[in-house]
Amino acid sequence: MAKRGDHEGTIWKLKDGSGFKGSVRLGTNADGTPIRKYVQRQRRDDVVKEIQNLKRKYGIGLDMATNGTVQQFMEQWLDVHVKPPNKSAGTYRLYEQKVRLYIVPVLGKIKLDKLNGLDVQKCLNHALKTGLSPSSVKLLNKVMKTAFTTAGKWRLMERNPAKDATPPKGKKFVAGFLTVEQAELLLKFAKGHRYEAMIVVAVMMGLRLGEVTGLRWSSIEFIKREMHVSETLQWLPGKGMVASDVKTEQSDRIIPIPQMVIDALVERRKIQEQEKRDGGAKWENAEDFIFTSRRGSPVLAWKPGKVLDDLLTQAGLPQIRFHDLRHTTASLLLEQGIPMKMVQAILGHSNFHITMDLYSHLMPNALRRVADSMNDLFAPKMAESVVAPVVAPSRRGTIQ
Repeated sequence: MAKRGDHEGTIWKLKDGSGFKGSVRLGTNADGTPIRKYVQRQRRDDVVKEIQNLKRKYGIGLDMATNGTVQQFMEQWLDVHVKPPNKSAGTYRLYEQKVRLYIVPVLGKIKLDKLNGLDVQKCLNHALKTGLSPSSVKLLNKVMKTAFTTAGKWRLMERNPAKDATPPKGKKFVAGFLTVEQAELLLKFAKGHRYEAMIVVAVMMGLRLGEVTGLRWSSIEFIKREMHVSETLQWLPGKGMVASDVKTEQSDRIIPIPQMVIDALVERRKIQEQEKRDGGAKWENAEDFIFTSRRGSPVLAWKPGKVLDDLLTQAGLPQIRFHDLRHTTASLLLEQGIPMKMVQAILGHSNFHITMDLYSHLMPNALRRVADSMNDLFAPKMAESVVAPVVAPSRRGTIQ
C-alpha cells in the first residue's frame, strides 16, 4: 500500500489480483464527516488519473456538499493556487487584498455555481463607486477572471462569469520618469546618504523595488561588474518581508553594472560594516542583504519610497514613485538610442510587447535619430563627390 499526503489519496493492490483500488478525502459534509470517494481500476495509473479527476471536480477539498460559496472558493483558491511558491509574494498580496476588500463583501455569500455575469458586474460597479480607479477595477475583473478560470479547471463552474462583465475603460497608463538633468540632480542630492547606492541602482539599473531590496552581496560580481537579479523582497501579511524568486524566467537575469554603481556599492558596504560594528550583538544580517536597517534587518517595503520622497523634496524635483525610477532608466536608455529589445532584456520584461506598450510613446525621438543618422551617413560623401552630368542621347543618335 502506498500512502500519500492529504487530498492525495491512498492506493492499494487488491488481494485477488483483479486490479487496484484507491480512496481520496475530498473535504467534509455539513455535519463534519469526511467526504471520501473510492476508485477501482485494473491498472494503478488509471486509479491515479481518476483520483486526479475527482480532485479537480471537488476543488481539492472545497466543501461541495454544502454548495460552496464564492468566499469559500476564493479562500481555497488563494491558499492552494496563489500562495507562494506557486505565485510571488507580491502577486499573492495583491490578489488577497482584492478578494478581501472588494469581492467577498459583495459576492462572498453567493453560491459559486449560481454566480453570473450580472453579479460580477454589480461587484465592479460597487468598487468603482467606492472610489477605486477605473484601472484598478479593470484589475479586479482580471483577478476574478483568473480565479474563475481555475474554478472551471476544477470543474466547479461551467462558464466564467467574469468574462460576461464589462470593466470601465481607463486611460492608458503613461509611465512617469525623470529627465537626464533631473536624474543627475537627484544623484547629486543622494551623494553621501546611507541609501545612496539604492537610488543609484534604481536609476541606472532599472530594477523593480522588490528586486532592489532583495539584492544580496552574493548577487554582485565586482570583478566582472555583473549583477544577478534572481530574487525579490515583498511584504506578506502575517509574515513580514519575505524573499522569493522573481516571477518570470526573463526577470531572472544577469546584467552589466556601470562603474558608478560599483563605486556606490563599495561605499554601501563600508556603511554596512560600520553599522555592524556599532550594533554589536544586536546587529544581524543572516541573509546577506545589501540594503538593511541600522540593525541589519531587511528594508521595509515603505522605506525606499520615503527615502526618494525626501531627496526629491530637497532637490526641488517633482514627486514620483520609486517604481518611476525604473521608467527613468528605460527612457534614458532609449534617449541614447539603445534598441528596445536591449531595454527589454535589462528591465526583465517577460515579453517585448510589454516594453513596447510602456515606452512606445518615446519612439518618435528615436526614429528621428535613425533618419538623421542615415542622412549623416551619405550627405558628407555626396557633397564631396563630383558627378559628371548625364546627357541623354539625341533622337538621331544610335544607342549601341
